[in-house]
Amino acid sequence: MSKLYSAAADPLHIEEIDWKGARHKQSFFPAECLTDEIILEQVQAVPFLKDGQIVLYKHVDGYFGLPGGQVEKDESALLALARELKEECACTLDIATPTFLVKDENCVTGETVFQGRFAAIVDLIDEQVNDPAGKAIGRLAVSVQEAKAKLCWGIRGDILIDRALAEFRNISKWSVD
Repeated sequence: MSKLYSAAADPLHIEEIDWKGARHKQSFFPAECLTDEIILEQVQAVPFLKDGQIVLYKHVDGYFGLPGGQVEKDESALLALARELKEECACTLDIATPTFLVKDENCVTGETVFQGRFAAIVDLIDEQVNDPAGKAIGRLAVSVQEAKAKLCWGIRGDILIDRALAEFRNISKWSVD
């Protein structure tokens, strides 16, 4: 497990959440703290269509989420991101840029993992969502405000989406159709 993020960087946001039956402390660091030495174990995207809508996946339990998941063995973070986008939202990845490095500490087990958060520009593909885990069962393209409301993540969701929106505006200026 790498802990080579910049020790000088203070987290931009710290929040405790309940996830999969355990309490987690998540510390959000600037994307600049993401170095080649850091081993990302999970990735997640805020995927934007070129018109600025955000693509969410619908979970089998009825809630909506942002696509992401585990980085598999011998897979780069960007390949994992592209795979998760295809599986959970039936999208292809055009371009992605990091927005945060997240240090996730499981308060029950003490395990720490590093996660990358990304802003992504995607294209919808004409096929059904095909999540091998069977958790993502559909997709929905919505406005930024609708995405925040459907996620119900509070301040953490606002921070993730607002930073991704700033990056989307940045990268969409120079991306080529």
